[in-house]
Amino acid sequence: MSFVYAEQSNIENVASVHIYSDTKLTFDDRSPNIANWGNATLRRVMRFGLVKSMIISPKCCLSFAGNDISYAHRLLSDIFIARFLENDELLSLALSVHKEAGPDKCEFIICLADDEDNVSITCIKNGEMHQNCPQAWIGSYDTFYNLRKQQEMARAEKKTPSIGSMIQEAIHEGHDPTVGGFMINVRYDSFAHHFVYSECLESSVEYPQVVKLGEKIRFYDDASKGGYTVYYRESDSDVIIDFQQADISVAYTNRYRYEEETEINEYTKHFMLPIFFKTSTGKVLDTI
Repeated sequence: MSFVYAEQSNIENVASVHIYSDTKLTFDDRSPNIANWGNATLRRVMRFGLVKSMIISPKCCLSFAGNDISYAHRLLSDIFIARFLENDELLSLALSVHKEAGPDKCEFIICLADDEDNVSITCIKNGEMHQNCPQAWIGSYDTFYNLRKQQEMARAEKKTPSIGSMIQEAIHEGHDPTVGGFMINVRYDSFAHHFVYSECLESSVEYPQVVKLGEKIRFYDDASKGGYTVYYRESDSDVIIDFQQADISVAYTNRYRYEEETEINEYTKHFMLPIFFKTSTGKVLDTI
């Protein structure tokens, strides 16, 4: 089912939009499109998923969730075939695909920026289209319910955790097996005038620390000690994630493919699928 959440933000009087989405992809007996994947690609996607918030153009980010993403690919195909669509045409096309798919099959959030860098959020689900939303979500209701609990708790305790950390906690607390993987954050950069996949650094230190007043806290540990550091590079095209201790990276892209079976696959060619490579050399790896 997945989970996608978008919201308007205003930090230091700079308006923007952030879109958060997971990468997990679940296949089961209800997924008629499972036969449309190449075997090698299917194994990678089942392990690492795919990107569900795609920067279609500098001023457009399209997100999808649902039980049958073949409809999302159909919309992507129509968009890329047309090459240019007015905003109203794009939204109308997305609504038409959503209605054809039926309940829970495919839902969309579409964020569009104008020439003055004003960004609108449009949510398409339950057979309807809602425009100019301050916040919107699609996918797992359990995850959304737990996110609301996190937000209410933060208000009651007068805390201001980041929305990203609350979504991560909501995913953990929700225990929805269809939601997980990496958390991808797309934002609109009003200075650069386009959407970007945001830069982020996550670090984990497993060993307990006793720190005296004035001493530094350790944020990095070797893999042998159970530590890991994950770096999300900022980009306006591909999602690239570096696992620094392992010297391995994963790039989610629709510009490159491993093998011919997916390069010419009409059912998956527009999806951003994972490719692995050695971070230090750039050498492509068949698997990790």
